[in-house]
Amino acid sequence: MLLSSILTGNDYDDSIDANLAVTGSDTSKELYQTLGIPLGSDSVKDRHGRLNSLYRANNKNKYILKTHSANLGQNTEVPLIPYDITERAVIVVRNPLDTICSVMNHFGLNEEQAGALLTSPKSNLKESARQFSSLISSWDIFYDSWLDQSRPFPILVIRYEDLHTDTVGCCERLCEFLCVEAYKKNISNAVKANNFHLVKRSETNFGFKEQSEHSSSFFNKGEVGQFRGFLSDDLIDEVVQKLGKSMKKLGYDFNLDDRSFKLRNIQKSILPPV
Repeated sequence: MLLSSILTGNDYDDSIDANLAVTGSDTSKELYQTLGIPLGSDSVKDRHGRLNSLYRANNKNKYILKTHSANLGQNTEVPLIPYDITERAVIVVRNPLDTICSVMNHFGLNEEQAGALLTSPKSNLKESARQFSSLISSWDIFYDSWLDQSRPFPILVIRYEDLHTDTVGCCERLCEFLCVEAYKKNISNAVKANNFHLVKRSETNFGFKEQSEHSSSFFNKGEVGQFRGFLSDDLIDEVVQKLGKSMKKLGYDFNLDDRSFKLRNIQKSILPPV
């Protein structure tokens, strides 16, 4: 929504994603139906067909698409992410412990179930009436798949926590990376319009199309460090032991001895093609 507001100059509008002129989800059935693209099946091969049809439908102009898919299968006939029509990627990362809190709210899971979802290599989002499925894998494999695999396009890493402390700065880097510097003038108004408390109040008053059937609201708490006092020590220890190596790569330093947590600056937020 924030990116949509920047690129359109609009205030918060829940219909922006649905309009799909600027952005949408690569698994959204509404996206393809709106453009008259046959849905086909949930197979990876049909996924590629839909994305290529989308590319041609826009006269090979640029789309900004959201995906939950890990960047896996590049050595197979039909990888999850088609490199030939991908110019660049922005990866938004969040502390996995806070992510578990969010997953619990969105999917109606207990902490053990949510922890398993983030640490299992086979984790996926199942097909529904609105969405095709996505293989998200585990938290560490997901991010490693995007950051470490050979790829012909650059990647910008933005952390959820940095968006909290320096929203405008993150948005400026995003515009520069996407080569849309002309839209920087919209950032200030977009940030104000997409203030967490405003969008949460809008959801309360008007609803939100991505709200889960398992949750009373899509916008939960929007806090950094909410895992403290919420998740059990046993789960925290288990998750950090499994994901700690990848957490450290992304600047999340967690000390299991005293369960202290520190966010470290990452040296390179823009990773060039490899």
